[in-house]
Amino acid sequence: MKGKLCYNWLRNTFYVRNIRLMRKNKIANFTAILAAVVLLSGCGSIGLAREETFESNYENGEETGEDIYVSATDVIVRNIDTEAQIMDFYVTGSSDQKSLYYDGATIITDRYGQPMVASQLQPGDMVKVAYNSGIGKAGVVQLNPEVFTLSDISRYTVEDGGRALVIGDDVYNIDEHARVFSNGEEIDLQRLVIHDVLTVQGKDRTVMSIRVDEGHGYLELKHEKALIGGWIEVGQAVISQVADDMLFTVPEGDYRVRLTNTGIEEYRDISIRRNEITELDLSDIRSAEPEKGRVSFEITPEDAKVEVDDNEIRTAYAVKLPIGMHRITVSAQGYATVTQYFEVDGLNQTVKIDLESITASTVSANRLTSPSASPEPEKNDPYLYASITVEVPEGADLYEDNLYKGIIPVTYQKTPGTHILTIRKNGYETTSYTIIIDNDGQDVTYRLPDMEPEDGNGDSASGKNSTVSGNRLGATPSPSPTPRPDMFPKADQDLLWEEDLDVLSEEGLRQALSQLEKYVDTDRETAILRENIIRIKKQLREKHGVVFEDD
Repeated sequence: MKGKLCYNWLRNTFYVRNIRLMRKNKIANFTAILAAVVLLSGCGSIGLAREETFESNYENGEETGEDIYVSATDVIVRNIDTEAQIMDFYVTGSSDQKSLYYDGATIITDRYGQPMVASQLQPGDMVKVAYNSGIGKAGVVQLNPEVFTLSDISRYTVEDGGRALVIGDDVYNIDEHARVFSNGEEIDLQRLVIHDVLTVQGKDRTVMSIRVDEGHGYLELKHEKALIGGWIEVGQAVISQVADDMLFTVPEGDYRVRLTNTGIEEYRDISIRRNEITELDLSDIRSAEPEKGRVSFEITPEDAKVEVDDNEIRTAYAVKLPIGMHRITVSAQGYATVTQYFEVDGLNQTVKIDLESITASTVSANRLTSPSASPEPEKNDPYLYASITVEVPEGADLYEDNLYKGIIPVTYQKTPGTHILTIRKNGYETTSYTIIIDNDGQDVTYRLPDMEPEDGNGDSASGKNSTVSGNRLGATPSPSPTPRPDMFPKADQDLLWEEDLDVLSEEGLRQALSQLEKYVDTDRETAILRENIIRIKKQLREKHGVVFEDD
């Protein structure tokens, strides 16, 4: 009884007084809290502060016990099991793990000494812990007052092969044992994508813990044929042209989706959940019968004169022609003229014509002999022909920046810059990775980590597919979209048409223009890119009355 009274007096007087003092001064005082525990151990001679409950334990009528919590270390929270009352940690700066049990006598505080409960601790929190290694029990757990915490981080890049985190103008080292958590699970650093919002913790200028507070999910379009070549806007998060078999990476949240194409303007409401795929069923959208189709031309030689229906055209760009039959005539000095017919069906199509050189053939003994075809030019420009190969996981579908690339293993043309690779396979979690591709002309090969299987109920992080369909919404205005850096990933290759630009507001057009102008005087500058800049400026002049310096 005397031991219990001494314990209560020390606990109520010393601990409470220190808590009040720390509240008043707002000063982290892990030492003071630990001192309270040590003082309690000093009452051992009169039966105080034993390991299990901060009170005396008795076995067979005799008092037993050990020294109080004499070990202390800095750790990162891995998991808190509130039912089993087990805390799992990573030792800061190492690969060591530690598991400790706790109970109602374990003191848990924030960095300022304010009381907390175990359920408030989150994976990724950096804490100080005083414990007894003999019985594996935590005595004092405090959010580490010596670390820096950066919250709501949304503008960042991981660079230098995962060794540096760039936040705005600040560069932080990433500890080799840094831990990354999302939805309570540990993930690989490369699985962070540009949409994720982070909390970052560390010491000095070194990051030791990253937690994803707002993650990303996926949007898949179903029965999207009527929208091919049109545009999709997911709130202000994504704006993209629609192509076959796309999988969009979208920040988690609720959105209004705007879908536009020639004669089409539709709205849908969707919810994106972290690591889940939302399917948007567009089978109820019907496209109007096209009046014209887009036709591209591949003519050899390139300087040949091309006439369609007796009108000379420029073949550097695609042209729009009415549905039906058309006549094309191609002529060039030193080549045999070709006239033929082709049909425009409303879909994108390409007309290929190779003129035959007149001087390349010789006539001998009434036999026409043509020289063998000349070999293809050497691929001597590594910057033009460099490739990306993804070797594993085999059999998974690969998407880069929402666009389908094929089934792994797959090789495709390399484009310098930051990209999001997404892999998807039935029975496994859909996963995204951020890669940074250098403009070095070298081929790159990736072997991505093995995919995580879904659980038995099909309820993996990505297995919970939800479908949105039917709920057609009125054409109420949506906020002007903010184009992302990858808004026009092929603007140096594909022309933007007037109906493509009609869907953008003045602000959207200005931002698109700013994005394309960044490619001027770079390896991305092409005649098509310059033409697209001209077309956007024309749209701004005619639709919004914008005046440019060169006008």
